[in-house]
Amino acid sequence: MSASTADTFTYSTIETIMSNRKYRGCIGVFWDVVDFPFPDGSSPASIYHNLKVFVQSLPCPAELISVMVYADKSTFSDELVDDFKKAGITIFSRQADEYTRYRAMSLDIAWWEADVSLYRTFRRKVVLVISREVQRESLFSTFFKSMASLCKPIYFTPAHDPPTTRTSYLEPISFILPSEPIPQSVTEDEESLDHSDETEPDSPIESKQGDRYRRVHKMSTDIALWAMENPATYFEPRTLMVISKNMEQGTDFRNTLEALDNRHYNVLLGQPVDELIRVEWLSNDVLPKHRREEAAGFSHRVASLHVPNFYLCDTLIIWDVLGCPTDFFPSVFPVLGKKDYHDRVSIRPYADVDDVVSVDDLLKKRSEWFKCEPIIRVSSKVDKYAKVTRMLLDIMFWAMNNDDAPQNLLLISKSFEDGTTACDTVMKALERRGFNVIFRPCDKISSVDESTVEIFESLCENPPDGRQTLVTIKQNLDLFQGRILTNKSRKLSKYPVVLFWLAGKRPPSDPRKIWSIFESAMEKKGYNDIERFTRVYIDEGNEMIKEYQKAHIHPIIIPEKDACGEFHQMLLDMVTKTRNFISPANFVVISEPFEDPMCDLVVQGMKLRNFNVLFELPEYLLTFGSSSLWSAKNIL
Repeated sequence: MSASTADTFTYSTIETIMSNRKYRGCIGVFWDVVDFPFPDGSSPASIYHNLKVFVQSLPCPAELISVMVYADKSTFSDELVDDFKKAGITIFSRQADEYTRYRAMSLDIAWWEADVSLYRTFRRKVVLVISREVQRESLFSTFFKSMASLCKPIYFTPAHDPPTTRTSYLEPISFILPSEPIPQSVTEDEESLDHSDETEPDSPIESKQGDRYRRVHKMSTDIALWAMENPATYFEPRTLMVISKNMEQGTDFRNTLEALDNRHYNVLLGQPVDELIRVEWLSNDVLPKHRREEAAGFSHRVASLHVPNFYLCDTLIIWDVLGCPTDFFPSVFPVLGKKDYHDRVSIRPYADVDDVVSVDDLLKKRSEWFKCEPIIRVSSKVDKYAKVTRMLLDIMFWAMNNDDAPQNLLLISKSFEDGTTACDTVMKALERRGFNVIFRPCDKISSVDESTVEIFESLCENPPDGRQTLVTIKQNLDLFQGRILTNKSRKLSKYPVVLFWLAGKRPPSDPRKIWSIFESAMEKKGYNDIERFTRVYIDEGNEMIKEYQKAHIHPIIIPEKDACGEFHQMLLDMVTKTRNFISPANFVVISEPFEDPMCDLVVQGMKLRNFNVLFELPEYLLTFGSSSLWSAKNIL
């Protein structure tokens, strides 16, 4: 066994099940040699032989199909690990604390039971655990007792001299093996990290003298454009530095910066003070760090299963109420039908604060394919660019929120062809990302009604070919980073989906609403067969437990003393859940990125069993498909 293999814990039992099954039962041995070292003077072959003799002496003889030993790396050299492997004993040797060993052992027991259950030849499953942890009140002992209903009887050895009592399922036993000294290994390998600095090309200087509001409009739209084409992730955050006096709280400019700060952009604010520029981080957190490590499982997240079909994609209408009066709707919808746009339509109306306009009649209209959102009022009395800036910002954040599921867009407003706004630049950026702009402001038409409907129809774009759009997107991959659809997701696209939610210390106040959003986002991605196996993992003492139960969501309470309890319990539940499926399924973990040494190993075990495991950020699912400027932080 190589050093890299010996340095792991979780084990796949698929390859260990023997073909010659003369016994009706099978037994797996899980031995913590840090708690209970091998007796002095015993060789690998003698240890395995004595274990086998002991197993055959049990009242119900069982076949010894796997022996897994958990050890400290300083105790076993690579050569010794190979000797044990040849003797039939797998050594998981690494530098780790006892908590990590116990977690690895419990996960391996769960995997072992799930795999053996596939082989109906074995009617009895026996687990022999040699560890001190079963004597303590801990996550491991709780799990071990829960496994008793699946593996009867379960034997364990808490000490060389067993106690005199026993439970209905757990039977203490002891056995003696010959002894032999274990040679010490040499040094531990050192790891080196490669850190490469990224540099961005210089940007041209924009000259916008004189009009402050025009500069703010151009600056805010340029920032959002840059963010749209340079996505930041948890693993690759990006740094944005803005130097301006226009940082007032509550403005769209400031809201844009705060929204990006919540999307893994490190935002630096530079404000002129006297003759100097004072620079500070936008958020109150400590100095952000570049996270170049890949947290467990987050390298492949939830990608859309759909080939872009713009005939059946949702359509968003950004509507300037005064730029185009309300009588345009009876003309717009027939045109969309003639152009073969048949899916749902969302309308976002915009108006000035002082404008006496009403869209009440439209707001009352709700159907499966048409809805009108509440009117958005912007103060344009002083800043004539305020409304168009807000509309363009919302369009760009809508594009970021849709990620790899391109949509249709109509921008109904007065013409901006005078070049004073960034409208045309934004529209072209959307098209490069694969969005279909059906209509944009044009000087050929000032409003849409019965007299102008023919001109409007001639200016509306037909739905593009979805497959050709994919080619265009691939050609522009250097401009943005989308989620990658894996072959495993394609293969299991019609199979069930199970969601696991790590809510942690800050679960939202409305779990029913959040869970509904999660399910809706998954359905928009093409995952329709979502199981009602709703488990959310929250910390002990949370006041929201009753609210989760009312929402028919099963909360899993994690004791505060267990540092990695929520991760461990979730992984155990995932392994156990595999037993419920005759064919593979999709498991989606909703969580902030975390680093857990067991998670990647469990995911690898899932893949060996043809299950698909995807990880996704809660903020992403909450904002997916949304047209709002604000980040998911406000929803949570």
